[in-house]
Amino acid sequence: FLGLATAEEEQTDQLEGLAQIGEAFETTAKTLVARGDKAVPVLKDALQDWRPQVRQNAAVVAGRLGKEGWPLLGLLDEALSDDATVVRTASARALGRIVQDRHPSGGDPINEVSRVNWVVHRLLKLAGETVEWGRDGALQGLALMGWPAAMTLDNFLDEREMRQPTFDAVLALGTDGRATIERWLRHPKWRVRAWTATAVGLHKGSALDVGALLGGVLKDEANGVVIAAARALEYRSRKDATVLLAMAEGLAAKHALDHRYLALGLQRAKTLPKDAVSPILKHLPGVDAHARSRLCKALGKATIHKDEAVSALLPQLKAKTKEVRWGAAAGLAGLGKEPDAALPPLVDAVRAGGRLTLPY
Repeated sequence: FLGLATAEEEQTDQLEGLAQIGEAFETTAKTLVARGDKAVPVLKDALQDWRPQVRQNAAVVAGRLGKEGWPLLGLLDEALSDDATVVRTASARALGRIVQDRHPSGGDPINEVSRVNWVVHRLLKLAGETVEWGRDGALQGLALMGWPAAMTLDNFLDEREMRQPTFDAVLALGTDGRATIERWLRHPKWRVRAWTATAVGLHKGSALDVGALLGGVLKDEANGVVIAAARALEYRSRKDATVLLAMAEGLAAKHALDHRYLALGLQRAKTLPKDAVSPILKHLPGVDAHARSRLCKALGKATIHKDEAVSALLPQLKAKTKEVRWGAAAGLAGLGKEPDAALPPLVDAVRAGGRLTLPY
């Protein structure tokens, strides 16, 4: 009897925890997710609670359960018609997350495929509604399901509210949906191309070959798309040699803001790939002072063509902008250039612009 009472008290505490927001809710959510399928009874009650906040949070936790949340699909489907918009949205996202984490080998494959198709059908129907209720959540739910469900988003991509679903879809698709991602990077609407480029940069998997995907996007006619691609590449620059090469070749872009993002990514690299040095040397004189300073520092990490890098850096020590002179000095230091060999240009630089601190 005492054990039963304790269990009931625990369930009551968890229901109250689902009524909270912020850290209090997250504590309860972590506890329920850790319990796996044993949390299903609590969530079933919570999805039918009279408080919208509890129903919304229960749907959120159900989605985090992944495949363990399959018994909740029926209640989540009913929640797509909830009076509260936040509950509808959370339930649609939960459906997408649960189906994304499916494992046919763990159950009846035929039944599972029919369940997946049913979820796709329900979310597509909801996404096609002209009214706003639950529509955004339905689009995000489809996106979270990954391939092939996310490909159904094509008919909605030109709408402004597709930004988050596009992010979700790219992150869920991964290498299985590369063809879809490439198609979205060529979408007629520039916003879709920019959203997709940004999401590609956020993708955690290295197998997606971000450098190859976004290298061509740097030649896009829309400046917003090029900036999104440059920022995405800069975000990934420390980890991927193909990304660094794409950034170096992308310096041919026309806009100064693009140059700055690309130069920042190249500066942050631990070492420059051998094929990235020549494009940097080629475009160094043509970029603005901010980008040129960063590229000078990047050249200090070159492992080949060091003589060419030194020859390119020495003239920059006489640049009018102090920032460029500092960048050139840092680049020379990175290449291990002897101070006495570069002394005359450094003296001229100090006389022209005041104090110059060398990072030797």
